[in-house]
Amino acid sequence: MNFVAQVEDHLRDLGAEARKAHPGVKEASERAIINLRSLQTQYVAAVRRSSGNAQKHPTTALFQSQDVLRPFLLAANYSDADYELLVIALDSMQLLLRGDAVCSDDGAQISRVLVIQAWGCAGTLGLLTNNSAGGSGDGGSGSGAGSSMAAGMIHGITGMMLGTNAHHHHQTAKNKNEATTTTASQHRHLSSNRSVKEDQSIALKILQTISMLVDSNSVKLTQDVLGSCILACLILGAGEKISQQSHSSMITSANNVHSAKDKGGGAAGGAAGIVRRSSFATLNQILSNLFEKVNDVIVEGKDDHSDISYMLSVAERTISDLCAIIDKHSSQSLQTNSLSGPFSAAAKEGLTPSPTTSLALLDMIFKRGRAGVFQSIQSKQINGDAQEDQISSFPQRLMSQASELVISILKAQYSHVYGPKISSDDHGTDSLLEATNFCFFYFAVTISSSVLMQQLPSVQSDKNAASMNMMCLEIIQLLVSFVTGATDAYHDSSDFEDGYIFSQTERDAFHLEQANSNGRGGSAPSSRGVTSARPSQESAEPHISGSIISSKQLWRAFLSLDVLNRLVSSCLEEVYLLDTMTGQTDSEGSSTITLIAGAASDFATISASNREGILHAVMSAHNDELNAATTLDVKESSSSDRLSIDGQGNWNAAAALADKVTDASGVGSSDIPNCDAGETSWMAFKCILSMATSLKLLSSERASAEDTTIAEILSGSFVSTITLLQHYIKRMNGSHVVVSRTLTAYEELAYASMVMEDKPGNLRRQAILTSLCKLCLPKWGKKRANCQLKESNIDALWTMLWLVHSHFEKIVDEWDVIISTFDQLGSVSISSLKLSPAYSEKAAVIAKCFIRLPKFTTCFSRDALLQFTSSLVKLSDAVSFEPMTSANTTYLRRTSSETSHRDSIDTEMQQPSIGGKLMNFAGRAFGGGQQQTPNTSLRKLASVGTTQLSKSYSEDFRETTCMHLASMKMSTPSAVIRKLPLPLLLLVVVAEANMYRFSIIEESVAVHFCELVAKSPDEEVRSFAMEALIRFMPSSLSKSDIGRKFGNRPVMIPDGESPNDSPLGVAPIDSIEGYEDNDEPEKQLSSDGGPENELQVLKILCRTIQRTDQVDTAETGLKALHVVLEGSVHSLSGGDLVTIVRTLSLLSGYIGSQNNAASSIDRSSKPWANVSAHSFQTFKLIFDEYLESLPDSSETADTETRVAMIDCCVAFGRSQHDVNTALTATGMLWSLADRDSSSETLDIVLSNLALLSSDSRPELRNCSVNTLFSCVVGLGERFTESQWKRSLNDTIFGVMKQISSGINGAEDTGVAEDTSKDRYKVAVHHTRNSASKQWAATQVLAVRGLERVLRQYFLRLLSTASSVSQSSGGSQQPWLIATWKEILAISLDCSKLVGGRETLDVRMAGVELIVLCAQLSCKAGIVAAGTTARVGTNMEVVGGALRSVRTPTRDKKNETSTPTLPVDDALRHLLFELAFATMDGFRQHLEGNGAESSNDNSGTDSLLTQVLTKVMGELAKLYECCKHDEMSPGVCVLQLDIVIENDDGYESRFLYLLQVIANNAKDDSSSRYLNQVQKGVMSLLQNMASNSSLRAFKALTTTSGDYMFVRSNDNKGERFELEAAKVVASAFDSDNLSDEAKVTVMCSVLSHYLKIYGSDKDVMPSDSAERKTSEARYDIVTKVIDSGCHAAANIDATADDKAILDSIWERIVTVVTSLILPPAASRYDGYAHHSKSILDIVAIVLTHLPSRKYASAEPMLEQGANRAVEVAFECIEDVNKPDAAEGAVHVFLACFMGLCQKMPTCSAVTSLTNHILGDAIDSKDEGGSVLFSKTQQSLAIAVCESLQTTTSQDLLVGVFPLLCRLTNVENDGLRRVAGRILGGVNLAQAISRERQRAEEADIRAQEVEEENSAMLEEIEYLQAENDELQRQLALFTTEADA
Repeated sequence: MNFVAQVEDHLRDLGAEARKAHPGVKEASERAIINLRSLQTQYVAAVRRSSGNAQKHPTTALFQSQDVLRPFLLAANYSDADYELLVIALDSMQLLLRGDAVCSDDGAQISRVLVIQAWGCAGTLGLLTNNSAGGSGDGGSGSGAGSSMAAGMIHGITGMMLGTNAHHHHQTAKNKNEATTTTASQHRHLSSNRSVKEDQSIALKILQTISMLVDSNSVKLTQDVLGSCILACLILGAGEKISQQSHSSMITSANNVHSAKDKGGGAAGGAAGIVRRSSFATLNQILSNLFEKVNDVIVEGKDDHSDISYMLSVAERTISDLCAIIDKHSSQSLQTNSLSGPFSAAAKEGLTPSPTTSLALLDMIFKRGRAGVFQSIQSKQINGDAQEDQISSFPQRLMSQASELVISILKAQYSHVYGPKISSDDHGTDSLLEATNFCFFYFAVTISSSVLMQQLPSVQSDKNAASMNMMCLEIIQLLVSFVTGATDAYHDSSDFEDGYIFSQTERDAFHLEQANSNGRGGSAPSSRGVTSARPSQESAEPHISGSIISSKQLWRAFLSLDVLNRLVSSCLEEVYLLDTMTGQTDSEGSSTITLIAGAASDFATISASNREGILHAVMSAHNDELNAATTLDVKESSSSDRLSIDGQGNWNAAAALADKVTDASGVGSSDIPNCDAGETSWMAFKCILSMATSLKLLSSERASAEDTTIAEILSGSFVSTITLLQHYIKRMNGSHVVVSRTLTAYEELAYASMVMEDKPGNLRRQAILTSLCKLCLPKWGKKRANCQLKESNIDALWTMLWLVHSHFEKIVDEWDVIISTFDQLGSVSISSLKLSPAYSEKAAVIAKCFIRLPKFTTCFSRDALLQFTSSLVKLSDAVSFEPMTSANTTYLRRTSSETSHRDSIDTEMQQPSIGGKLMNFAGRAFGGGQQQTPNTSLRKLASVGTTQLSKSYSEDFRETTCMHLASMKMSTPSAVIRKLPLPLLLLVVVAEANMYRFSIIEESVAVHFCELVAKSPDEEVRSFAMEALIRFMPSSLSKSDIGRKFGNRPVMIPDGESPNDSPLGVAPIDSIEGYEDNDEPEKQLSSDGGPENELQVLKILCRTIQRTDQVDTAETGLKALHVVLEGSVHSLSGGDLVTIVRTLSLLSGYIGSQNNAASSIDRSSKPWANVSAHSFQTFKLIFDEYLESLPDSSETADTETRVAMIDCCVAFGRSQHDVNTALTATGMLWSLADRDSSSETLDIVLSNLALLSSDSRPELRNCSVNTLFSCVVGLGERFTESQWKRSLNDTIFGVMKQISSGINGAEDTGVAEDTSKDRYKVAVHHTRNSASKQWAATQVLAVRGLERVLRQYFLRLLSTASSVSQSSGGSQQPWLIATWKEILAISLDCSKLVGGRETLDVRMAGVELIVLCAQLSCKAGIVAAGTTARVGTNMEVVGGALRSVRTPTRDKKNETSTPTLPVDDALRHLLFELAFATMDGFRQHLEGNGAESSNDNSGTDSLLTQVLTKVMGELAKLYECCKHDEMSPGVCVLQLDIVIENDDGYESRFLYLLQVIANNAKDDSSSRYLNQVQKGVMSLLQNMASNSSLRAFKALTTTSGDYMFVRSNDNKGERFELEAAKVVASAFDSDNLSDEAKVTVMCSVLSHYLKIYGSDKDVMPSDSAERKTSEARYDIVTKVIDSGCHAAANIDATADDKAILDSIWERIVTVVTSLILPPAASRYDGYAHHSKSILDIVAIVLTHLPSRKYASAEPMLEQGANRAVEVAFECIEDVNKPDAAEGAVHVFLACFMGLCQKMPTCSAVTSLTNHILGDAIDSKDEGGSVLFSKTQQSLAIAVCESLQTTTSQDLLVGVFPLLCRLTNVENDGLRRVAGRILGGVNLAQAISRERQRAEEADIRAQEVEEENSAMLEEIEYLQAENDELQRQLALFTTEADA
């Protein structure tokens, strides 16, 4: 309740201060305090209700009360109130306003008393005498304070502080006015008696209160409240008297200003300045808050419609008052009753703001309204009722008033500037009026900008605002009139045009730094751009004079252009629609767009037509570029208070002058700065640039040629725009900024023209591109090789290239001028003295565009390509029929020496062979021609000619064309190509680039070349044309692959749209999905050039090749044949194909393929090697192209063709010319079989591959073996049962026998065959340097291949054999069994092979095949090991290696639809048994021949070790396959030791094999690590153990021996036994290991431990006497015990029968007992070295020990604790056993903590606690040794730490006295731990529990006592009964006796 306390303090202070002077105020304060307390009670109740009902927390608005406010109003109501009283009252009002604790209707009362106090302050501060005086506030420190406050509060134009309108009067009238300035109001409101400083403080508090009052949410802002607040601000200096606005007082006001400045040093002057500024700022804030509140009620809906309407009417009347003040000022008719809004109250007092201030306020309102209330109303949903209509029309009404005012001001200003001149003798009055008129125009322009930017975006939708549209149009026309007026003034001057051009030289003279190239449009300035905005004084440049028209004309033109620039930038289309909506056009039909464009263009052109104007414009352009570079966002800046970033210097000067005039400072015409003519010209130019940018944006958004709006805008502005652009770039080509901006506008205009008017004959497009092309060269239309390009030419070229890059599809007839520009540029030198280094680099990039242009044409559509080619043909027609009189003379002269060298190279390259002369013409006819010799010649050609001299733009293109034509096999010399006309070369290269769609340009290109051949006067041109025709002829006969895919469509797209990229770049098209289907019919071939004629030539060629014995003739014929096949590959029939293939077979060089006449020709000699190579290339072409399209094998022709192909493959495979050719041909056999897997074809292919597998060349032999098995693997899916049987038993086993024979036969040879005659000399490794080694490598490949077959098709073989066996009824043994035995026999023979390192791979492959057979035949199969291998058929042997050649094809009819194949489980098991028996055979081999026969005794590196390493890897995979079936360990049951019953199973045999392998793994005694075999054995045993294999655990524990418990002392690194022990422990981490297995293994380990260390006596057994406890290790057994106990606990929790578990727990307890109770002889060592391990083991056991076994553990722990205490004290006597004492303490801690946690109530805990803690307490009284005391303290701390872990409060309560005594011992650690225990004892709970127990005992005692009493009574009763019965008995006895 801080708020209440503050208010109450204020009330008490107010009452105390007013006690004497104002008793009524004191009484009101007391009543207010009582009321405040009542409100406080209500507030507290409301807070409680809100917290209970989850309501909104109440605010201080609950304290709204007139009784609370009344004392402060009464105090402020006294005009003579003292300073302290007013401060309290005003602070209190501010406090209540901040807390919304003022009633809504009390705002009028507060504003009333504020006005009263304002009058008093104004009188003291001198604000009522002359409002001008002190207005500037320049007096002393007060001026600075006032300036900072005004700067902090005002939001809008800086210095918008009002004073008088500064109208001056004659000096004579001044004295008269000074005597009569006091009004009636001033007489009523006298000055206060306070000091100036006090009144200054009060005035500032009044203004603060006014701001809070207007901004308050609780006070209703009525017109009366607003008027009073405005009146107070005007009283305090923000206003002037109405009488001072007449012309009769202008001089008085002006002189008062200066006199106030002179007197400003006094206190009153400084204070008045501060208050005046604050009043200005407050007035601005009041109006800002008013419109913010209007926005709030509209957006948030805070009030109902009536309140909204009222707020709108107040706001509207406020605007009306401001407009009236301004308007009446012009007519000098403002009266006190002229206003009806909030300013009317001030007018009645004779005060109003000055007209300039009113304009500034209007400007602020409209700027904020655009982003505030106006926008909110536009976004608000209007329902159509009267209230909503009033809201929606509110902006229109305000803008209508403002527009009328602006129009009247603009008209008056135009009349003032361009109307008749009125002479005046009073120059001071004219001077000040000029400044005031400038301020009027400035604010009129800013307001008009806000109105237009608000109205124009809605001009299309708001059709009812016709009058507003008309006013907007009139405003624009008035603004244009100021521009045209300035243009006419320029034009009327005599020196506006002098022909001056701002060149690069001029730029350097004026210190304008060179700009770097940037983007496609040209350049941008560097980081500094302009060294100086004007020439320095020291420079020698002539002086730049000012403008030739008046400054006021320039100012009006500049400000008008700034608004027009914003309009065309943001609202270009809306300006056009304004004409449409209003129907207003001039007499000639020109639109407003035309007027704006014409005015801006004319002004920018005429103002920059002489030297001074051009220099001013250039420097303004560079300054503007620098300003724009430091501005983050130009558009954001344009939406702020400044109109735009353009013309920053002019704008700052204008704003400063407006601030000065508004501040009522004394200014004259001399204070008006000169308007920068350059910035004005640049503003006009920017207006045109903005129009071009807007046109581009509109075109990109609405890219439609039918859109007439943009077309008409473009039409109206085009002429003016293009005229201005040409003028600026020609007259200012030395300015990078001007050139860059101009070229950007060119690009934007071109974009708009091309997008919106996409049709031939577009005059605007032609005009733009023609104008741009002419700017690319200094003199366009003539070839001038010696001319030098300027930087502006480079920029123009860059822009032109980017236009081509972006709009090539839109260019039609303009290609003529573009290509002509290229042609003229081609002869120009790149180097130029007029280019900077950056531009030289850019020129080099442009030169590379010549090279990129042909490739770029592949992006063209059909029509674009045809148009481009037609233009090329036209230009080539113009230049190619003239004699080549060294058109490139300069270039040829410069490279004469290089040319001669190139010619010599060409001559070398073009010398034909003998056969070449015979077939030259035929080859050229089919595109072959004379083949270039090696690439070295081309490299020589490319390396020649890169001299240091300058090159022309087309030189690189010509050099590239030379190399490209050479690669096209055109024989024209390079020297001729360099002299050919550039259009002709371009035509050839473009046609070559578009060869795939040559049909588009075929007619025009062919006609042109035919004309050249027939009519060209130069033989070289005719020859070149003929060769080009020959080159393009095949393209007209057939379609290429690209042509079939893309048709006549482009294959590339333009790449790179960033300005930093290079133009004419391309990128391939990713896909053709977006294309439509190519429906164009293929061109029909005529009979003269059809396939029939080609086939005749083909047959002649083949017959010639077969019968010739000349190598060169055959080679030339092959080349021609190759060309024919390339051109017509798809039109050959089967018979033709057979002819070609047989011809190629004859040329292979294999003698067995020759027959008939060809048999007498020996083609196996070396001269025929190249022929063989070329023939194989041709055969490869046939194979690749036709194999997929061959008919089915049922046709005779097709069968003959395929047989011919197979024979040809075999012929090239057996040929001795080139081994690589033989290897590739071998792979092609596989592809043929893949295509046709019929039985006949497959048998032929496999038999030929088997034949090649016995070749004498090891490369071919190995390749054939690989290909054979790849063929089987790839085609096995299609094999039948008979095919499999033949493939395995006949083919594969036959290959194996051939290899064995080869090995046996090679043993006597000893060395490899002589390969000196081979083509390639290859160094042979020593492992392959003999025939036997090479045959061994082949055998490895064969075994590996057999593995591949079995991996892929074992299930299919098994299924096939099973089906055959079942079909025979089981009488016939499956053929697979015999095959399987043969495979196993081969593999076993390989594994047992004896020899050196050459047999290592064979042995490894053999053992791998044995294990693979076991994996395949097991129940789970090889899939369980995750090693399935798949081989596709899309591979081919190329160059001795498998290569991917195509997508594999599948024979759908041979595919099986069944995913799983039926197999016979019995047959599979039989196969597994055979495989496992083979493994046993390998084991027997190891047992009998374990020692390696080689001389290598290094162990790990021996051959046997490598074989065994491979075996272990394969056995690991085998176990993964069999561990759940054949080698499953079965179900494990709990037992106290591992017992193995059956040792004949697969698992036992497998372990036996592992044991033999481990024994054969040679262990090098010098090695510190296990070898790979031993590691493999350990890994596999661990895997088996993790699978719960007790046999594996048994093997591991047996192997480990004592190393699991005893630490090795030899320190030799890894030992096999120790690693076995570690594997046992690590196997317990497996998730697959069952709990039963863990417990059983743990029991076995513990049993072994007890055999070593277990003893119930204090003396160690005799057999272990040498084993010391210090040598023991517990890390392994700890892990085993941890996992085992956890598993035992899991079983114990669910088992019903606990018998076996009890035995297990007893064994665990026994082991722990042996740990904590070591024999006396070794207990010191045990405690010293293993105390922490004992602690861990005890903790583990106690964690898992079931509660029923606590009784067994209690004596163990008690004895362990006692023994540990004994040992601890015994070690005191022996100083050499400090570790034993510490270890004893650890053991004691483990035992005692276990007792405390598990058995806290046992007597051992109490006795040990009392004994140890008691001794520790009493030890301070005894004089024992320090070591004794330390031991006692350690034991006591251990006891305390154990007690901390117990949960038994009874135990803690029992030892509470001892703990309390421990807190007094000297040992800090003991005291702290005792304190922690005591802190954890809940005594209250213990006492309560004991009290409850006592009460319960009392109750039980009472009950027992009551029962006892009852029993006594019962006894007495029974005794009485007994006595009575005795008596009666006696009577009966007596009677009986009687």
